[in-house]
Amino acid sequence: MPAATRRSYAGPEDLRAMQSLARRIWSKASSVHVGDLAWQRFQHAGREAEWPTVLWEASGEVVAWGWISLPGELALLVDPARPGLASEVLGWFEDTASGAELAVTVLDAEKHVLAALERSGYALQERPVFQSYMSRLLVDLPEPVVPGGFTVRPIGPDDLERRVAVHRAVWHPSRVTGPSYRNVMAAWPYRAELDWVVEAPDGRFAAQCLIWLDERNAVGELEPVGTLPGFRRSGLARAVCLAALRAAHHAGAREAVVYPVIGHPKSVAALPLYRDLGFHPYARTLTFTRTRRRIPPSPGPVSPGGRTPTNVARRPARLSVSAASGGGLSTSGQPCGQLGGFRCDGPKTSVPRDSVETGGAPAGRSLNSGETRGTDHSQAFRSKGNPGAARTRRVQ
Repeated sequence: MPAATRRSYAGPEDLRAMQSLARRIWSKASSVHVGDLAWQRFQHAGREAEWPTVLWEASGEVVAWGWISLPGELALLVDPARPGLASEVLGWFEDTASGAELAVTVLDAEKHVLAALERSGYALQERPVFQSYMSRLLVDLPEPVVPGGFTVRPIGPDDLERRVAVHRAVWHPSRVTGPSYRNVMAAWPYRAELDWVVEAPDGRFAAQCLIWLDERNAVGELEPVGTLPGFRRSGLARAVCLAALRAAHHAGAREAVVYPVIGHPKSVAALPLYRDLGFHPYARTLTFTRTRRRIPPSPGPVSPGGRTPTNVARRPARLSVSAASGGGLSTSGQPCGQLGGFRCDGPKTSVPRDSVETGGAPAGRSLNSGETRGTDHSQAFRSKGNPGAARTRRVQ
């Protein structure tokens, strides 16, 4: 097997390369969907300096990548056929992160990554907030039903302003803007025919559901989903999700996935919503942390691909147990979505995506910060910061 070489992320074309790995190894044991990456990377503009990112390549294809949300959250994806690269990604993370606390959120089915975390001295955080990975086959989908005067439809060419407005209201405070949403719409695999809204009688968009379709694997991801506060508990989230799911099925999807946050007070409606839509859990996120023995006195600018082991203890003390991850739901009171990530708009402090907009590395949605996911799903993506631990991340 040829050796893998490492290089720094250089722009949108490299996101496509990262997505190629996500698509190639997709299964129920994989934490990252191709749509997660597009949403988390492009929903906010001007964040690249906060996100050191590196790719490992072999024989012309990406075999692993790591995406840090400074100061210390990592999202990673490693080809199970090359389990040894997980330790390399963790080593790069420790050399590059700027914080004293390091956090990594992964799926409980990513056994090769779990083994590397254990070898590297990370400890599981045992807390009640996490992201539940749920799926359903796209068969026997009911017709969406909305109250009189409401219309459920995909967005059109003149809908950008209202599409951004509903997102910002659902995920308030949010960093999503007209220009950043244009970036989302320009990203692969976005499709306007899978970006659905419920239009109220007064012309406002009252609810929204975006599905990202991985055509090769015939799997669509819901990310994000949301309903305006004044329209919640009217069946609009169910209706817009059903309409988007039916459109995804028509476009070739056989299955759909969603990553809601579980255990957070602002996401209590998420699980009932997705269960009612026919989704069933198949995996969950786990968050692992460790503390550096010593922090670099003055890190200065960080080179995403560089390693600076001289001022960082490579094997810090283990943390005592504690738990979880962000999700991808739009909250603000009522769930509606997920965030795949990761689910929080920036890294860090751990508020589930579900309750806050996420933007940043997906990785189980651990990496978000800013509009505090996940999750959207984020997390994350999923965020989709460490949900369950206080994500204070990006704003969606």
